[in-house]
Amino acid sequence: MGDGMSGPGWMPETPDSLSRLLAWHLQPIPTIPAACLLAAVLYSVLVLLVLFMQWRRADTRAAVRRDRAADRTNDAELVAYNEYLAGLNQNG
Repeated sequence: MGDGMSGPGWMPETPDSLSRLLAWHLQPIPTIPAACLLAAVLYSVLVLLVLFMQWRRADTRAAVRRDRAADRTNDAELVAYNEYLAGLNQNG
């Protein structure tokens, strides 16, 4: 086992690999939180984008549904509201 490997021959020994990292002045610990932060931000943006698209589709479907209902009733709700406003105007 003098090849710098432990166990079945595929896993490097911890002290040897740590000394190699320190010799190259590599700092793997600070890069992990940065990578996690970047992944979290990208994931959050993706989730918000999907939610926005779903909300927009639902709102568009609801608007089409309201327009069709208004067309079927000849805008009865709008006519009733205009009559209400006209009554307020006459009384006020």
